[in-house]
Amino acid sequence: MKRQLMTAMALLAWTAAAFAADGKVMDYEQGKVYGPIEILGEEAVTVDGHGAIIDGEGKARCATLGPNVTLVNFTLRNGKAAIGGGVVGGRVENCTIRDCTASEYGAAVANCEVSQTAIIGCQRPLDGE
Repeated sequence: MKRQLMTAMALLAWTAAAFAADGKVMDYEQGKVYGPIEILGEEAVTVDGHGAIIDGEGKARCATLGPNVTLVNFTLRNGKAAIGGGVVGGRVENCTIRDCTASEYGAAVANCEVSQTAIIGCQRPLDGE
């Protein structure tokens, strides 16, 4: 099962990169849970989650986005990174970012434009934790 999940995540990353390169709109399936995503590049890309979940599983940032990438209608949860545990870069709109942490700053977001997004339970741990 774990091997299939990793393969699916690798395919998702490849698909995201392919769409981003073409400047298209990506749609995710409602109610599905996905691993962390990375969509880079300069093309304008809108990614509609339709209520999908991106789960960092307490081990990785949920999303790393290029400057013209917009995530819409996602829940990003359990992200963890030094900077921006939930998302770094791009824009998030009509999303929920929950239970993400960052050891330095930006538990929920860093270098990201945020619109109509709920941020719940995201925090930077105290020194020594």
